Amino acid sequence: MEAGKTPRLPPNGRRCQLLMIKTSLYLSQLRESTRKLSAETS
Repeated sequence: MEAGKTPRLPPNGRRCQLLMIKTSLYLSQLRESTRKLSAETS
């Protein structure tokens, strides 16, 4: 697999992948904010 080329995905597969990326980003932000909150309260 070449680095520059992305695998061809069907439209629904791409949408699913985008949703997964958004979800993981949201979860990491949530984890970061809860860490900051717990650091402030302790």
